Amino acid sequence: MTPIPRVLTPVQQRNLTPVTPRAMTPSRTPPPNKRKIFFDEVTAIHESTNKINEKIEELSKLHESALSKIDEGERTDVENQINAVEAELSKMNNLLSRRIKELARQVEENSDQAGHIRLVERNFTGSIRKYQQTQVAYMKKMREVIARQYKIANPEATEEEIRDFVDGGPTEQIFVNVTMSTRTNASRGALKEAKKRYMEIQKIEKTVIELGELFDQMGELVWKQEEEVKAIENTSADIEATASAATTELKTAYKSAKSARSKKWLILWIVIGIILAAIIITVLALHPWSAKKSHDDD
Repeated sequence: MTPIPRVLTPVQQRNLTPVTPRAMTPSRTPPPNKRKIFFDEVTAIHESTNKINEKIEELSKLHESALSKIDEGERTDVENQINAVEAELSKMNNLLSRRIKELARQVEENSDQAGHIRLVERNFTGSIRKYQQTQVAYMKKMREVIARQYKIANPEATEEEIRDFVDGGPTEQIFVNVTMSTRTNASRGALKEAKKRYMEIQKIEKTVIELGELFDQMGELVWKQEEEVKAIENTSADIEATASAATTELKTAYKSAKSARSKKWLILWIVIGIILAAIIITVLALHPWSAKKSHDDD
């Protein structure tokens, strides 16, 4: 009896079908979108500029607080906060200037992205100017405080003496003279405070100068690479022109040399002809027999 073949269901057939493992293909990371990276950095720079502006506002409030504080301990605390904010602003400014310059190096000046570079640079330089103005305003108010303190320490001082003191600073001689002329603690304390504030003014003046230099650098260096490229192109053009001129000179020299060689050969043949003629004349002169033989034959 012939066995009846077993009919498998579709599910059973699928289970019996050998499964071929899929080839393992390495996952490919999509290439970065340069345009997206550029605009992400532009956005980040704008945010950093806003943070700098916030720090400047914070610094301005600390300035007002420092000028209004009477207690020396409280004023010292505020001055420490001012120093901390100024140090942070210096770090933020230097970092942001490098980021803007680096971003500018990746963009051609005439490209559609150049406008964004100019915008972030303009916003940043605006922040630098704002920081400068804040420091100058604080410095002006401190000069007024110094003038009042010197007036307290030396009530008989003239306006010219006060102005000289504010502009030139409390020299050791002035400090000794005023200290010896007064015995009140208030006068001595006022003079000591004036000297301290003058040292702060000197520090602020240094900061203002550094900000001015940073402002100038941003204007000069953002597109400096374009000038460098132009300089390279000009140098290449000069080299090419020089090479072309040299080639022309070489061709002229070659033609001149060729012409000179032709003239030399012509002169050589003329000299040879003259020498041969001289030899013939000399031979005829030294051997008259040839002429006599010819006469006898006649």
